Amino acid sequence: MLRVVPNRSLVVTAVGGPRSRSARDPHLSRAEIILRLAAPPRRIAAATAGVPNSRLRAAPVPDAWSIVDILAHLRASADVWGGAIDQILSARRPTFKAISPYTWLKQTDYRSQDFAVLLRAYTRQRTALVRQLQALPARAFERSAIVTGCGAPLERTLMWYALGIAGHEHSHLKHIERLMSEPG
Repeated sequence: MLRVVPNRSLVVTAVGGPRSRSARDPHLSRAEIILRLAAPPRRIAAATAGVPNSRLRAAPVPDAWSIVDILAHLRASADVWGGAIDQILSARRPTFKAISPYTWLKQTDYRSQDFAVLLRAYTRQRTALVRQLQALPARAFERSAIVTGCGAPLERTLMWYALGIAGHEHSHLKHIERLMSEPG
């Protein structure tokens, strides 16, 4: 079930949530996390500058994701996990049902969008998230929610989602940069 929340279009979280082990580094400061969250749009734009749309849509090998597919996945993941952050900030310890970014992606037209349109929307979305997080006091990162629909209810903090987004995107960014560095 999707629910409208302020500044987002859906309810929020992935089944199991962001999984990157490196994303859970407890030694990252809030400022470092925010810097990691701010970087992806610039890195994607730099890696893809001047690349024809046909190459961005082409899978490097059969059954692999194209650059457009990767960006569509990142945008859907940002919808879901950024929305989780909104939910956590909108109420004291809210409870919401998990949804998978893959499920959400299937309900969008992201994969059919022009790369430039997709990147602009992702960049706007990320800029808003970074500004939102920069404005928060440190204690807000400890706020939590109860997430249902993926086995036993789980407690997840705003920090968990912020770290998870940054970690999840890191491997996809490296993949994009590697693909774009190969002869096309």
